[in-house]
Amino acid sequence: MEKEEEKKDRKTGLVWLLLLFLLASIGLNIYLFSSTEKKDQLLNKEMVESDNLKKDFQKQLDSAHTQLEEYKGKNAKMDARIQEIESDLKAKEARISSLLKDNKITYNKFVDAKDEIDKWKYYAGKYLKQVDELSEENKRLSTENKDLTTEVKKNKHDIDQLTDENITFKNKVALGEQLKATNMVITGVRMRSSGKERETNRASQIEKIKICFDIPENHVADNGNRDIFIKVNDPAGQPVVIQSMGSGTFTYQGTESSYTSKEQVFYDNAPKNFCIYWGFAKDAHLKTGTYTIELYTEGYKMGEKNFTVK
Repeated sequence: MEKEEEKKDRKTGLVWLLLLFLLASIGLNIYLFSSTEKKDQLLNKEMVESDNLKKDFQKQLDSAHTQLEEYKGKNAKMDARIQEIESDLKAKEARISSLLKDNKITYNKFVDAKDEIDKWKYYAGKYLKQVDELSEENKRLSTENKDLTTEVKKNKHDIDQLTDENITFKNKVALGEQLKATNMVITGVRMRSSGKERETNRASQIEKIKICFDIPENHVADNGNRDIFIKVNDPAGQPVVIQSMGSGTFTYQGTESSYTSKEQVFYDNAPKNFCIYWGFAKDAHLKTGTYTIELYTEGYKMGEKNFTVK
């Protein structure tokens, strides 16, 4: 009987001990929940400046969109992908802008905004890599196409040489020897006392006209020096001719035409950027209005661009 009583007492003590542990655990959970809730409430009440986060995000936005703009217009497939990417990024940007619309936001919103920005950076980087890979693929295909075109033209050239050793200039032009001036940029410049250029479009300040342009790759054209004839047409459409400053005449489409200035460049079939200048008398000033700058070489026009003088 005594042993049975001892066993009952032990069981009763164990039950009470378990109940105490259970009550302690419940109390601890209630305390932790209450502390967490209070902490969240405090964080929600704490206000944080969002200006720096906005500025940093705007810099990243500008950089990503600038890079995407550089890839536009190269081919339809890439343009379609860029449009999809811009649409997706704008949706993510809208979420971030919503969180950062106020100059001061709660700490929780600040953390949410940083998380969303990190996600945006990940996707922006991923998308830019995809576009870059598409661009490289496009370049590779373009190079293969140019190589094939060059081979076809070379074969045609060889056949023409066998049938007629006296190939005329017009035959060569037909083979694609013409050089094109692309991405033309026209700026007025004034020289500082330090020797550096300062861009200006003011008639009273312009001392020279700077003409920059690209000549794309052309394996068919002969490499070597090229005379570039610069023809400046004034706002009335008349060519500017100043004999003392190097103006003269050249032949274009079988007709004698006036040029304003002439410069020589070296071209070796590779894509290149050139900048040439037209300077005029120091006591002379350009008229206000829109000028047309035309470039010619070897009897054909390379390109033209308008330039407005104020």
